[in-house]
Amino acid sequence: MSWKKVSMTNCPILYVFVAGVISGREVTKCPGWPADSYPGSVYSPRDDYTSDGKYYKVCQKLKEVPQNISAESKEVELNGNLIKVIRDTVFSNLTSCTKLWLVHNKISYLEKGAFSGLSSLEELRLDYNQLGYLPAEAFHGLSSLQMLRLEYNELASIPDKTFHSVSSLKELRLEGNKLDFLPAKAFHGLYSLQKLRLEYNQLVSLPSGVFRDLTSLQSLNLGYNHLASLQAAAFHNMSCLQTLRLEYNKLTFLPDGIFPLPALKQLHLHNNNLNSLPWTLFDPTAYQESKGHPAELMLSLSGNPFQCDSRACWIRKAETERWLEWHTYPKCSGNDTWSDFTFTCTKTGKYYPECSGNAYFAFPGRLSR
Repeated sequence: MSWKKVSMTNCPILYVFVAGVISGREVTKCPGWPADSYPGSVYSPRDDYTSDGKYYKVCQKLKEVPQNISAESKEVELNGNLIKVIRDTVFSNLTSCTKLWLVHNKISYLEKGAFSGLSSLEELRLDYNQLGYLPAEAFHGLSSLQMLRLEYNELASIPDKTFHSVSSLKELRLEGNKLDFLPAKAFHGLYSLQKLRLEYNQLVSLPSGVFRDLTSLQSLNLGYNHLASLQAAAFHNMSCLQTLRLEYNKLTFLPDGIFPLPALKQLHLHNNNLNSLPWTLFDPTAYQESKGHPAELMLSLSGNPFQCDSRACWIRKAETERWLEWHTYPKCSGNDTWSDFTFTCTKTGKYYPECSGNAYFAFPGRLSR
């Protein structure tokens, strides 16, 4: 296993997992698992059962969490079993455990105190189960937790302050659930969170301030939802955000000033219903040149009914000044291509300059001919 470090001035360091080999042992799957049933890397024992005092790994169609797990276990993996309920205090003796994986079971219910005693736990995986509800204080006592994976369950809602007791959390994965609404305090207190994944849900809107406490967040994925509109302050107070994914939603309009994100490096807006992208969406001060090296923003706009007209001339200028790069080019509505368009600009227009010909509007307010 290896980790790549991504750093940002004044922001936390983000470590990205790269699939490979763990301590010289091959990445494998539990016997009997369908070859394609578990996306991503799964480390399971080469045998059905392993217990060496520090590692406890069982894949034997268990219906309950075993009672004989050694109190000295550092890592516990019970992937690919048939466990349905996590009982109260079932892990209470595992005070030294740092990793608990319960992936690909049939877990539908967590009793109160299910994870009590796991004060050293850093990584908890409950992905690919059948959880439809998270009880209040579900993660109480997990004061050291840094990664929580709940993707591909059946969660339809998240109670307010569900995660406030795991303030040390750095990665939270909720993709592939049935969430159609987030309460305003869903992520209350998660000041250390760096990565949040919410793609492949059914979200239709975002409440005001839902991301307010995520001041360390570097990556936010909201792709593949049903978002039709966003509030102007949806992403405010997120000064460390580097990657924002909003692709495959139903966005038709973005309000002025929605992206005051000085650290933003990637913005994915492809496959929405946008026909324009006014320069007033961005904070002009965020993309000023610094010592001759402008900030770079990678933008994806393909799959939108984009109008290649005067409202887009600032994008052309941003290309020439090299602070914007394309991840995917927009396809202009009609038969024209993006590369066909050149513009001449004046300072008319309420939200953007009017352009035609072969000179460009220089973002964020200069006129270039």
